[in-house]
Amino acid sequence: MAQTDSLEKDFEHELKDLLDCEKQLTQALSKMAKTASNDELRAAFEEHLEQTQRQIERLENIFEELDIAARPVKCEGIRGIIHEGETMISKAKKGPALDALLIGTAHGSETRHEGV
Repeated sequence: MAQTDSLEKDFEHELKDLLDCEKQLTQALSKMAKTASNDELRAAFEEHLEQTQRQIERLENIFEELDIAARPVKCEGIRGIIHEGETMISKAKKGPALDALLIGTAHGSETRHEGV
């Protein structure tokens, strides 16, 4: 029985971690959309932001179905990726170079996002 309890706690922790990941992504994607100089890139970030917001809604539904408090647990992985991206982006000038950095940052965050 102890292993079942542990698996349930691990599952709950992962859900809470994922919720925080998604919430951090919404903030980062919003900033990235505002920063992008290319209209297509901006639209892609805005679309991803909408998808991420829907994912948060799905997670909140899961929490409700499982009768678990939807309190995020800090996702350090995505936090580090976002911080690294923000550091690189802060050093770039607006234009194609910055857009390329935004794409690279998004790819790094998407890799973490899909891996969860």
